[in-house]
Amino acid sequence: MTYVLTALHQFINSSIAAYSCTEMPEGDKDKQHEQHGTLLRALVSAMKVSFITNEVQKSVSFIKCAISSTWIKLDEIKFLMSSLGNIGVTLYNIGHLDEAPKALELCCQTVWVYARLSYHRLSASQDEQRIIEDIPKDTLKDISMDAFAKITKMVDILHRCGVKIIPDIIVKSLSELLANDSTSEFLNSSLVLIKLWVKELLAYALVESRGTMFCVEMQKRITNILLNKIYCSKEYYLERSRVLVRKARVLRTCGVQSISSCLESLSEAISLLRDIPLDSSQGNAPAIHQLAIAYCLHAHCAQEANLGAEVITTDPRCFSKYINKINTSAFCFF
Repeated sequence: MTYVLTALHQFINSSIAAYSCTEMPEGDKDKQHEQHGTLLRALVSAMKVSFITNEVQKSVSFIKCAISSTWIKLDEIKFLMSSLGNIGVTLYNIGHLDEAPKALELCCQTVWVYARLSYHRLSASQDEQRIIEDIPKDTLKDISMDAFAKITKMVDILHRCGVKIIPDIIVKSLSELLANDSTSEFLNSSLVLIKLWVKELLAYALVESRGTMFCVEMQKRITNILLNKIYCSKEYYLERSRVLVRKARVLRTCGVQSISSCLESLSEAISLLRDIPLDSSQGNAPAIHQLAIAYCLHAHCAQEANLGAEVITTDPRCFSKYINKINTSAFCFF
Protein backbone atom coordinates (compact mmCIF):
# COMPACT_ATOMS: atom_id res chain seq x y z
CA MET A 1 0.00 0.00 0.00
CA THR A 2 2.95 2.31 0.56
CA TYR A 3 3.86 2.10 -3.15
CA VAL A 4 0.25 2.88 -4.11
CA LEU A 5 0.26 5.92 -1.85
CA THR A 6 3.58 7.12 -3.25
CA ALA A 7 2.24 6.85 -6.82
CA LEU A 8 -0.92 8.75 -5.86
CA HIS A 9 1.11 11.51 -4.20
CA GLN A 10 3.35 11.85 -7.27
CA PHE A 11 0.32 12.15 -9.55
CA ILE A 12 -1.36 14.66 -7.24
CA ASN A 13 1.78 16.77 -6.90
CA SER A 14 2.35 16.99 -10.66
CA SER A 15 -1.34 17.70 -11.35
CA ILE A 16 -1.57 20.54 -8.82
CA ALA A 17 1.63 22.06 -10.22
CA ALA A 18 0.20 21.88 -13.76
CA TYR A 19 -3.17 23.37 -12.77
CA SER A 20 -1.45 26.21 -10.95
CA CYS A 21 0.41 27.25 -14.08
CA THR A 22 -1.12 30.48 -15.39
CA GLU A 23 0.75 30.76 -18.71
CA MET A 24 -0.72 28.16 -21.04
CA PRO A 25 -2.96 28.12 -24.14
CA GLU A 26 -6.72 28.35 -23.53
CA GLY A 27 -7.24 24.91 -25.10
CA ASP A 28 -4.87 23.31 -22.61
CA LYS A 29 -6.74 24.93 -19.72
CA ASP A 30 -10.02 23.49 -20.95
CA LYS A 31 -8.43 20.05 -21.27
CA GLN A 32 -7.03 20.28 -17.75
CA HIS A 33 -10.42 21.27 -16.40
CA GLU A 34 -11.85 18.05 -17.83
CA GLN A 35 -9.17 16.14 -15.90
CA HIS A 36 -10.03 17.70 -12.54
CA GLY A 37 -12.25 14.72 -11.69
CA THR A 38 -9.26 12.37 -11.87
CA LEU A 39 -7.30 14.56 -9.48
CA LEU A 40 -10.21 14.77 -7.03
CA ARG A 41 -10.62 10.99 -6.99
CA ALA A 42 -6.86 10.63 -6.49
CA LEU A 43 -7.00 13.02 -3.51
CA VAL A 44 -9.80 11.01 -1.88
CA SER A 45 -8.07 7.69 -2.62
CA ALA A 46 -4.80 8.96 -1.17
CA MET A 47 -6.63 10.04 1.98
CA LYS A 48 -8.17 6.58 2.40
CA VAL A 49 -4.88 4.75 1.78
CA SER A 50 -3.09 7.12 4.18
CA PHE A 51 -5.16 5.84 7.10
CA ILE A 52 -4.01 2.32 6.27
CA THR A 53 -0.31 3.25 6.06
CA ASN A 54 -0.47 5.79 8.93
CA GLU A 55 0.94 8.54 6.70
CA VAL A 56 -1.94 11.01 6.75
CA GLN A 57 -0.20 14.37 6.95
CA LYS A 58 0.98 14.56 3.35
CA SER A 59 -2.46 13.68 1.99
CA VAL A 60 -4.02 16.31 4.26
CA SER A 61 -1.55 18.90 2.96
CA PHE A 62 -2.46 18.10 -0.65
CA ILE A 63 -6.19 18.54 0.05
CA LYS A 64 -5.57 21.85 1.83
CA CYS A 65 -3.52 22.98 -1.17
CA ALA A 66 -6.30 21.97 -3.57
CA ILE A 67 -9.17 23.70 -1.74
CA SER A 68 -7.13 26.91 -1.37
CA SER A 69 -6.24 27.07 -5.08
CA THR A 70 -7.83 29.43 -7.60
CA TRP A 71 -8.60 26.77 -10.20
CA ILE A 72 -10.91 24.59 -8.09
CA LYS A 73 -14.67 24.88 -8.70
CA LEU A 74 -17.50 24.95 -6.17
CA ASP A 75 -18.88 21.55 -7.17
CA GLU A 76 -15.37 20.09 -6.83
CA ILE A 77 -15.03 21.46 -3.28
CA LYS A 78 -18.46 20.05 -2.52
CA PHE A 79 -17.28 16.61 -3.73
CA LEU A 80 -14.26 16.75 -1.39
CA MET A 81 -16.43 17.98 1.46
CA SER A 82 -18.81 15.05 1.10
CA SER A 83 -16.01 12.50 0.65
CA LEU A 84 -14.06 13.68 3.70
CA GLY A 85 -17.20 13.63 5.82
CA ASN A 86 -17.96 10.07 4.73
CA ILE A 87 -14.38 8.98 5.50
CA GLY A 88 -14.55 10.51 8.97
CA VAL A 89 -17.94 8.97 9.79
CA THR A 90 -16.82 5.56 8.53
CA LEU A 91 -13.66 5.67 10.66
CA TYR A 92 -15.77 6.59 13.68
CA ASN A 93 -18.29 3.80 13.02
CA ILE A 94 -15.55 1.15 12.89
CA GLY A 95 -13.99 2.41 16.11
CA HIS A 96 -10.95 4.38 14.87
CA LEU A 97 -11.54 7.27 17.28
CA ASP A 98 -7.99 8.61 16.96
CA GLU A 99 -8.06 8.72 13.16
CA ALA A 100 -11.61 9.91 12.50
CA PRO A 101 -11.00 13.49 13.79
CA LYS A 102 -8.29 14.05 11.17
CA ALA A 103 -10.82 13.61 8.36
CA LEU A 104 -13.62 15.39 10.23
CA GLU A 105 -11.53 18.49 11.01
CA LEU A 106 -10.42 18.65 7.37
CA CYS A 107 -14.07 18.34 6.34
CA CYS A 108 -14.91 21.36 8.54
CA GLN A 109 -12.17 23.38 6.84
CA THR A 110 -13.57 22.39 3.45
CA VAL A 111 -17.05 23.53 4.52
CA TRP A 112 -15.63 26.95 5.48
CA VAL A 113 -13.93 27.29 2.09
CA TYR A 114 -17.07 26.20 0.23
CA ALA A 115 -19.27 28.72 2.05
CA ARG A 116 -16.73 31.54 1.60
CA LEU A 117 -16.37 30.94 -2.13
CA SER A 118 -20.13 30.64 -2.52
CA TYR A 119 -20.55 34.14 -1.13
CA HIS A 120 -17.78 35.66 -3.23
CA ARG A 121 -17.29 33.68 -6.40
CA LEU A 122 -20.95 33.25 -7.34
CA SER A 123 -21.94 36.88 -6.76
CA ALA A 124 -19.16 38.60 -8.65
CA SER A 125 -17.57 38.71 -12.07
CA GLN A 126 -14.72 36.33 -12.61
CA ASP A 127 -11.42 36.94 -14.34
CA GLU A 128 -11.05 36.91 -18.13
CA GLN A 129 -14.28 38.93 -18.54
CA ARG A 130 -16.32 35.85 -17.68
CA ILE A 131 -19.39 36.98 -15.71
CA ILE A 132 -21.14 34.57 -13.41
CA GLU A 133 -24.76 35.34 -12.59
CA ASP A 134 -25.49 36.58 -9.07
CA ILE A 135 -26.59 33.74 -6.86
CA PRO A 136 -30.19 34.13 -5.57
CA LYS A 137 -30.53 35.06 -1.91
CA ASP A 138 -32.54 31.92 -1.16
CA THR A 139 -29.69 29.82 -2.54
CA LEU A 140 -27.18 31.59 -0.29
CA LYS A 141 -29.49 30.96 2.64
CA ASP A 142 -29.64 27.26 1.75
CA ILE A 143 -25.84 27.11 1.49
CA SER A 144 -25.52 28.73 4.93
CA MET A 145 -28.04 26.38 6.56
CA ASP A 146 -26.43 23.35 4.93
CA ALA A 147 -22.97 24.44 6.06
CA PHE A 148 -24.10 24.87 9.68
CA ALA A 149 -25.87 21.50 9.58
CA LYS A 150 -22.71 19.77 8.31
CA ILE A 151 -20.48 21.48 10.89
CA THR A 152 -22.93 20.52 13.65
CA LYS A 153 -22.80 16.88 12.57
CA MET A 154 -18.98 16.92 12.42
CA VAL A 155 -18.74 18.61 15.85
CA ASP A 156 -21.12 16.05 17.35
CA ILE A 157 -18.95 13.16 16.14
CA LEU A 158 -15.75 14.95 17.20
CA HIS A 159 -17.27 15.29 20.66
CA ARG A 160 -17.90 11.55 20.79
CA CYS A 161 -14.27 10.99 19.78
CA GLY A 162 -13.13 13.04 22.79
CA VAL A 163 -11.53 15.86 20.79
CA LYS A 164 -10.54 18.92 22.87
CA ILE A 165 -10.48 21.56 20.13
CA ILE A 166 -14.27 21.61 19.60
CA PRO A 167 -14.71 25.18 20.98
CA ASP A 168 -12.12 26.44 18.49
CA ILE A 169 -13.95 24.72 15.62
CA ILE A 170 -17.32 26.16 16.68
CA VAL A 171 -15.98 29.69 17.05
CA LYS A 172 -14.10 29.47 13.75
CA SER A 173 -17.24 28.14 12.05
CA LEU A 174 -19.37 31.00 13.37
CA SER A 175 -16.82 33.61 12.32
CA GLU A 176 -16.33 32.08 8.87
CA LEU A 177 -19.96 31.35 8.03
CA LEU A 178 -21.35 34.64 9.34
CA ALA A 179 -18.54 36.86 8.08
CA ASN A 180 -20.17 37.69 4.77
CA ASP A 181 -23.78 38.18 5.82
CA SER A 182 -25.11 38.98 9.28
CA THR A 183 -28.81 39.31 8.45
CA SER A 184 -31.30 37.64 10.76
CA GLU A 185 -31.94 34.67 8.47
CA PHE A 186 -28.23 33.83 8.38
CA LEU A 187 -27.91 34.32 12.14
CA ASN A 188 -30.83 31.95 12.62
CA SER A 189 -28.93 29.31 10.66
CA SER A 190 -26.18 29.46 13.29
CA LEU A 191 -28.59 28.53 16.09
CA VAL A 192 -28.29 24.83 15.24
CA LEU A 193 -24.59 25.03 16.14
CA ILE A 194 -25.02 27.22 19.24
CA LYS A 195 -27.84 24.99 20.51
CA LEU A 196 -25.41 22.07 20.46
CA TRP A 197 -23.40 23.91 23.10
CA VAL A 198 -26.46 24.91 25.11
CA LYS A 199 -27.74 21.31 25.02
CA GLU A 200 -24.37 20.16 26.40
CA LEU A 201 -24.50 22.84 29.10
CA LEU A 202 -27.97 21.70 30.22
CA ALA A 203 -26.91 18.05 30.15
CA TYR A 204 -24.02 18.76 32.51
CA ALA A 205 -26.41 20.66 34.78
CA LEU A 206 -28.69 17.59 35.03
CA VAL A 207 -25.80 15.28 35.90
CA GLU A 208 -24.41 17.84 38.37
CA SER A 209 -27.09 16.87 40.91
CA ARG A 210 -25.18 13.63 41.39
CA GLY A 211 -22.25 15.61 42.74
CA THR A 212 -19.89 15.31 39.80
CA MET A 213 -17.22 18.05 39.90
CA PHE A 214 -16.36 17.28 36.28
CA CYS A 215 -19.83 18.53 35.26
CA VAL A 216 -19.29 21.75 37.21
CA GLU A 217 -15.97 22.39 35.50
CA MET A 218 -17.43 21.68 32.07
CA GLN A 219 -20.30 24.10 32.73
CA LYS A 220 -17.76 26.77 33.70
CA ARG A 221 -15.83 26.13 30.54
CA ILE A 222 -18.88 26.31 28.26
CA THR A 223 -20.30 29.46 29.89
CA ASN A 224 -16.93 31.20 29.58
CA ILE A 225 -16.77 30.36 25.87
CA LEU A 226 -20.32 31.62 25.33
CA LEU A 227 -19.55 34.86 27.18
CA ASN A 228 -16.12 35.54 25.70
CA LYS A 229 -16.59 34.40 22.11
CA ILE A 230 -20.30 34.23 21.24
CA TYR A 231 -22.44 36.63 23.28
CA CYS A 232 -19.94 39.45 23.52
CA SER A 233 -21.65 42.23 21.54
CA LYS A 234 -24.38 44.59 22.80
CA GLU A 235 -27.12 43.08 20.64
CA TYR A 236 -26.96 39.86 22.68
CA TYR A 237 -27.68 41.57 26.02
CA LEU A 238 -30.51 39.17 26.96
CA GLU A 239 -28.63 36.01 25.95
CA ARG A 240 -25.51 37.22 27.76
CA SER A 241 -27.54 37.97 30.88
CA ARG A 242 -29.00 34.47 30.87
CA VAL A 243 -25.58 32.87 30.55
CA LEU A 244 -24.24 35.09 33.36
CA VAL A 245 -27.06 33.88 35.62
CA ARG A 246 -26.25 30.29 34.64
CA LYS A 247 -22.57 30.96 35.43
CA ALA A 248 -23.53 32.40 38.84
CA ARG A 249 -25.51 29.27 39.67
CA VAL A 250 -22.57 27.08 38.70
CA LEU A 251 -20.16 29.16 40.78
CA ARG A 252 -22.47 28.96 43.79
CA THR A 253 -22.22 25.15 43.74
CA CYS A 254 -18.47 25.50 44.28
CA GLY A 255 -18.92 26.71 47.86
CA VAL A 256 -18.82 29.93 49.87
CA GLN A 257 -15.38 30.79 48.47
CA SER A 258 -17.03 31.53 45.11
CA ILE A 259 -19.69 33.93 46.46
CA SER A 260 -17.83 37.07 45.33
CA SER A 261 -17.45 35.74 41.76
CA CYS A 262 -21.09 34.70 41.81
CA LEU A 263 -22.15 38.23 42.81
CA GLU A 264 -19.99 39.73 40.06
CA SER A 265 -21.74 37.63 37.42
CA LEU A 266 -25.18 38.55 38.77
CA SER A 267 -24.27 42.23 38.96
CA GLU A 268 -23.25 42.22 35.30
CA ALA A 269 -26.45 40.37 34.38
CA ILE A 270 -28.46 43.09 36.16
CA SER A 271 -26.50 45.95 34.58
CA LEU A 272 -27.21 44.60 31.08
CA LEU A 273 -30.99 44.76 31.59
CA ARG A 274 -31.52 47.53 34.15
CA ASP A 275 -32.25 50.27 31.59
CA ILE A 276 -34.88 48.44 29.55
CA PRO A 277 -38.39 50.01 29.36
CA LEU A 278 -40.74 48.57 32.01
CA ASP A 279 -43.49 47.79 29.51
CA SER A 280 -44.06 44.11 28.79
CA SER A 281 -46.49 44.99 26.01
CA GLN A 282 -43.49 46.16 23.96
CA GLY A 283 -42.08 42.65 23.94
CA ASN A 284 -39.79 43.22 26.93
CA ALA A 285 -41.40 40.59 29.17
CA PRO A 286 -38.55 38.03 28.77
CA ALA A 287 -35.93 40.67 29.67
CA ILE A 288 -37.99 41.94 32.65
CA HIS A 289 -38.46 38.39 33.87
CA GLN A 290 -34.72 37.71 33.52
CA LEU A 291 -33.92 40.91 35.43
CA ALA A 292 -36.27 39.93 38.25
CA ILE A 293 -34.56 36.53 38.54
CA ALA A 294 -31.11 38.15 38.61
CA TYR A 295 -32.18 40.52 41.42
CA CYS A 296 -33.67 37.65 43.42
CA LEU A 297 -30.52 35.51 43.11
CA HIS A 298 -28.31 38.53 43.87
CA ALA A 299 -30.26 39.17 47.10
CA HIS A 300 -29.91 35.53 48.13
CA CYS A 301 -26.15 35.49 47.51
CA ALA A 302 -25.70 38.89 49.18
CA GLN A 303 -27.42 37.54 52.27
CA GLU A 304 -25.08 34.55 52.34
CA ALA A 305 -22.14 36.89 51.96
CA ASN A 306 -23.44 39.16 54.79
CA LEU A 307 -23.18 42.32 52.70
CA GLY A 308 -25.56 44.29 54.89
CA ALA A 309 -29.25 45.03 55.26
CA GLU A 310 -29.37 47.70 52.55
CA VAL A 311 -28.45 45.31 49.75
CA ILE A 312 -30.62 42.55 51.14
CA THR A 313 -33.75 44.73 51.25
CA THR A 314 -33.12 46.60 47.98
CA ASP A 315 -32.83 43.54 45.74
CA PRO A 316 -36.17 41.96 46.78
CA ARG A 317 -37.91 45.28 46.24
CA CYS A 318 -36.46 45.44 42.74
CA PHE A 319 -37.52 41.84 42.15
CA SER A 320 -41.09 42.67 43.17
CA LYS A 321 -41.04 45.85 41.08
CA TYR A 322 -40.01 44.07 37.89
CA ILE A 323 -42.09 40.94 38.33
CA ASN A 324 -45.23 43.04 38.80
CA LYS A 325 -44.52 44.85 35.52
CA ILE A 326 -44.86 41.67 33.50
CA ASN A 327 -48.08 41.33 31.58
CA THR A 328 -48.86 37.65 32.07
CA SER A 329 -50.83 37.58 28.86
CA ALA A 330 -47.77 38.75 26.93
CA PHE A 331 -45.31 36.28 28.41
CA CYS A 332 -45.58 32.65 29.27
CA PHE A 333 -43.46 31.07 32.01
CA PHE A 334 -41.98 27.71 31.12
